[in-house]
Amino acid sequence: MRVAVVAIALAGAPAAAMTGSECARDYAWSASETGHTDLEAGLVMWTSSWSAEGVYDDFVVVDCASGQGLVARARAERITQDPPFDRRRQASASIARTTAPKSRPFFRFETLQRDLDAHRVPNRQIALSSEPCACATYYPGLYTAPPPAAAEQE
Repeated sequence: MRVAVVAIALAGAPAAAMTGSECARDYAWSASETGHTDLEAGLVMWTSSWSAEGVYDDFVVVDCASGQGLVARARAERITQDPPFDRRRQASASIARTTAPKSRPFFRFETLQRDLDAHRVPNRQIALSSEPCACATYYPGLYTAPPPAAAEQE
């Protein structure tokens, strides 16, 4: 009887919304995007990685309304002439600190950038010209930013 009730309930249920895990992508040449996360208040995050003849992990934070964002190079080895480094813990802590519920009303990418700089995490601001999957998943319809003239695609 219990199975029949569950089956009837599921039959009338609307199709499930897309989840962040469905945004995960594997690209040619050992590149991937994973860990799509809702940081709340219109902010999302994911990790962009590369692992062919060198390794990097970039943490990407994006404001879904404006398409503005920041890329933090949290780990790199054999990618540039710089010595290898792994600052994933520091980058995660900076993102968590600046996007925490008590900090959210005051969130600015410049604040996140200063925090990352203080922990020697290389970073750069970006402006996306199209809606990323995480925004379409967690905040459908929020992205209204016009394509910037010199936008960078992530």
